[in-house]
Amino acid sequence: MKLLPNLPRATAPAALGSLVSLAAQGVFALFLLKLFDAQAVGIFSVASQIAFCWATLALAQSPVSLLASHQQAPDQAAAAAWVQSLLRMLWLAPFMAIALYWSKSHGGELRLDDISGPTVTVFSLQSLMSLAGWIALIAFSQMSWLLAQSLTLRTQGPQAIALVRMVPPLLAALVAWIGAHKLDATTASTLLLAALLGYIAGMNWLLPAIKQIPQLRAGMTNLPPTKRVAQSHDTPGDAAKHAAPNGVQSSDPRSTQLKMLHTLTDVLCSTALAIQWSSLYGPAQAACLLVLLRVFGFVPALVHTAWAQALISRPREQAISPLWVALSASAIIGLLGLTLEAALHWQWLAPSWKNLQVYVWPLALWQMAACLSAACAHLPFWQGRTRSFSLQSMAINTTVVALLFLAPNLELSSAELLRWVSGFMVLGLSLQTLYFWRQKP
Repeated sequence: MKLLPNLPRATAPAALGSLVSLAAQGVFALFLLKLFDAQAVGIFSVASQIAFCWATLALAQSPVSLLASHQQAPDQAAAAAWVQSLLRMLWLAPFMAIALYWSKSHGGELRLDDISGPTVTVFSLQSLMSLAGWIALIAFSQMSWLLAQSLTLRTQGPQAIALVRMVPPLLAALVAWIGAHKLDATTASTLLLAALLGYIAGMNWLLPAIKQIPQLRAGMTNLPPTKRVAQSHDTPGDAAKHAAPNGVQSSDPRSTQLKMLHTLTDVLCSTALAIQWSSLYGPAQAACLLVLLRVFGFVPALVHTAWAQALISRPREQAISPLWVALSASAIIGLLGLTLEAALHWQWLAPSWKNLQVYVWPLALWQMAACLSAACAHLPFWQGRTRSFSLQSMAINTTVVALLFLAPNLELSSAELLRWVSGFMVLGLSLQTLYFWRQKP
């Protein structure tokens, strides 16, 4: 009964926004299946994946670093992070162009319908430039939206914290429905426009920071620390309000290069998991893996968003133990696993999903360990040990990638490789969490 009153104040609105966002994404997925043809969905999926990778690498974990930057005014810290991410986005552009060309050169004669109507093949320069433009706009707006979520945790109240998370997916679903159902526009451009408008709406919460850019250029960041604190737009109170239980403020001393390497290994690990599993065991087995990771993975993602990020941005002197949060989240995953078992037992799912049963509990255990890791993800920031956190995470990601590419030589079945990967992730995440749990802030 003491769980809810002792949660950080930002937890409830962040959780509500994330849950509504998930529901909207589910509706959007239904629209993809019901209202749009496979060709349009295929183009949109490739474009959105490249844009996501581009935005994620350009950010280099800036959103979480922004939460821990209590020594600088939030708007100015967000403005600096936005400018730096934009510069990284520019020099990453050639690599994203290569990724786009590679995906299209291996994708057959897909076609892209331009927003004005004409149809061109993806191998023409006009088509590639058009799709590259969509990807750049989506990556830019998505990058800005992700930073806006962190800024609202630092500076805004419950309503903004919830709205910044739920408005973009709700708007995207609405635009996709209007385009397909009312205007009979079932092309890839409709989906791309829906995603873009959603992210642009989310960018609005970053405008206070963007307005700080001229001041940054004028040298405002060189002000004495006392003046910077005075200009802060954090919730009322002095800097000690943001201190961890030992009185030390959250911090992130990692270099930009280290944060980019950490992000790169995260992206490579998730991409390798999808590609290699499909290559080794076929798309049906890969679908079982990826669908369950998406279903189970939302729980630790919610813990990180609504719990860990709230503690990084607004450390509290009194809070419940992270172990209770991890146990509660793990119980939810357990219930999801039992629900899937019941669905398979009573044959509620299509026969093509019969292999799903092999994946349920190994992935459930993996994501339970991820819940434990997410519940304690604030500790490295409270302790100033984020560099160790990144190095350990990179080692875990690299080992998983190595396991995936060694699998053909080891002649492992999908079930055997799943046990190896899931078992290693449970061990790795648990040991990493134990390491920071035993450290003194």
